[in-house]
Amino acid sequence: MKDLLRASVITDTPAESEQVFDILTSLPFAKVVEVKNGFQDKNGKPFDPADYADIKIILLVGSDPLYQFEELVEIQIIQRVNLDLKKIMHKV
Repeated sequence: MKDLLRASVITDTPAESEQVFDILTSLPFAKVVEVKNGFQDKNGKPFDPADYADIKIILLVGSDPLYQFEELVEIQIIQRVNLDLKKIMHKV
């Protein structure tokens, strides 16, 4: 299996994160394989995008008979305020 293609989308607000999520998960020739770290109720609380440092979506892109390829793509949606913190966490 080939390596996963990866991309990041940086947003400025929780509302922008949710908007990007909605766009990515409704693409016509991409199927959502997995969503990590996001958009699920926590302990009975309604979803709040501000509770998440990042959200990762794994999509199977090109999943249509008209396309001659399929690729797994992981897209990370991260708010700018969390970007530096995440970089430090990775170094540690």
